[in-house]
Amino acid sequence: MGQNRRTRRPVLTGLLLLAALAGLPMRAALGQDRAGPPRRPVAIGVITGASLATVAARDYDLRLTYRRGRAAGVFALLPLSSMVTLEPALLYAQKGFYSNWASALTSAQDYVQLPLLLRLHAAPSHRIAPFVAAGPAVAYLTRCQLSTGAGAFRGRQSCAPNAYHRLDVGAIADGGVALPLGRPRLALRARYEWGLRSIAPEATGRRRTLSYLAGLEWPL
Repeated sequence: MGQNRRTRRPVLTGLLLLAALAGLPMRAALGQDRAGPPRRPVAIGVITGASLATVAARDYDLRLTYRRGRAAGVFALLPLSSMVTLEPALLYAQKGFYSNWASALTSAQDYVQLPLLLRLHAAPSHRIAPFVAAGPAVAYLTRCQLSTGAGAFRGRQSCAPNAYHRLDVGAIADGGVALPLGRPRLALRARYEWGLRSIAPEATGRRRTLSYLAGLEWPL
């Protein structure tokens, strides 16, 4: 499907931000001595933010652009070492796409998502601490709705049964910084997700989602 340059700018911005952040914890890890700092504490947290979701495909051209949505949920931080943490999460994520081909069309799909990320931290510190993360995510479709037209001519209806795969699988790349707020820490992060499965039985399109998130992390 064709997407103009303007619709690609949010994705390029997010990927450049991730690339810039990726080098910081890696350089910090190389600078650690062999003894290393103590292991990080287990932590729990909440996360929320905004997302831009679309579908990428090559077999048709509906001029798809981004659906604006939200994401929110809870997560845990399970340290494997002083530098590496396992981050399972449970999220509610709004995805879908928008098309202005012929008439305005919004496909709104809401998911319960289970990401499992491996996070690489910079050296433990009370100051700003950058990190990067990556891993798989499994999601289950809980709501699907189509909206057509605009203004007074706007209509909505539920998606046809089996129009989309209920189960979706993706890969996530994530990066951000953690800031001290007393005992908790504020984590600001950018996330990009690639769908690894087609969205529907009769389609080849796969999801692409860029998210800007903020979370609070409480050590236990």
